[in-house]
Amino acid sequence: MDDLFWMPGSFETRRSEAELLRLLEDARSAPDWIAEGVFGRLAEHFLPHADLLIWLDLEWSICAERLGLRARGDAPHMGRTQTAESLESLLNWAGAYETRSNDCSRAGHAALFEQFTGQRLRLRTVEEVRAFAENFATAHFTGL
Repeated sequence: MDDLFWMPGSFETRRSEAELLRLLEDARSAPDWIAEGVFGRLAEHFLPHADLLIWLDLEWSICAERLGLRARGDAPHMGRTQTAESLESLLNWAGAYETRSNDCSRAGHAALFEQFTGQRLRLRTVEEVRAFAENFATAHFTGL
């Protein structure tokens, strides 16, 4: 959902609400889609049309390590630049995941997960994520 939320090229400038809503509708109306991200209110646009909801509910230490990888090297992340200042801001924001109470918090994600009436899967460890990915790949991409 970062591609929808942020203007191209960086993680510095948010899209206007009108443009964001248009892009959400365009993405959701596609015949096939995967919506990924922490933006609970954006995910709500997709959930009534989703077959499966996967919550990657990993420990903060794993998330912090992965976010920190953005700071290594000069390669852009997702084709976007990330300044040291914006990365620090992201780490501080993400570190408050447990204590926030909005749609981008553990509580917000838990509420979306509990309210979803389709198939749900909550993965809490790296091992569970790897096993899911391996099983999915085997089931859907064998022989391609």
